[in-house]
Amino acid sequence: MKRLLIVLLAVAIGLSVGVLGGCSTQRGNDTANGAGTAGNPNNSATEPPAASANMSTADQDFMNKAAQGGAEEVALGQLASENGQSAEVKEFGQRMVNDHSAAGDKLKALAQKKGVTLNDAMSSDAQKDRDSLAKKKGKDFDKAYMAMMVKDHETDVKEFQKEADNGQDPDVKAFASSTLPTLQDHLNLAKTTKDGTKNEGKAK
Repeated sequence: MKRLLIVLLAVAIGLSVGVLGGCSTQRGNDTANGAGTAGNPNNSATEPPAASANMSTADQDFMNKAAQGGAEEVALGQLASENGQSAEVKEFGQRMVNDHSAAGDKLKALAQKKGVTLNDAMSSDAQKDRDSLAKKKGKDFDKAYMAMMVKDHETDVKEFQKEADNGQDPDVKAFASSTLPTLQDHLNLAKTTKDGTKNEGKAK
């Protein structure tokens, strides 16, 4: 009788160990198969990729250059509206402030959408240009400012045209395309206004 009780007890212990082992194995399989942990129930990545990860370096470089260029046009335009001698130069400067501020707002909204942090601080060269212009008055200011505006907008038109043609991100391309006509108008007006400054002080 004692031998029978010992056998039955051994069988019972063996069954209990088998059940517990099966539960442990099942939990391990559940985790391995994607059930995850309490902190990450789906066993998935916890940090989504940055929105700018799919943007080309060229597109992001264009956005930063456009932001810096726009900031320069606004700063110089404010200076022209204050220091310009002719009404045409003052009006041109104010238009630069208005148009480039509006374009800058659109670019900032686009950058936020794409997860791009813009560097819209004026470059050291642009700051030097502003400091140099700030020392000029009257017709000397008008001539220097308008010559600078022709040069700057010739570069702007080329850069925006390049992005409109070759950019990879459709939204950035659309921004470049929609802004390009305004920049072309600026260039044409800058040339006309520059020609007008040549006659400042001659006609009475």
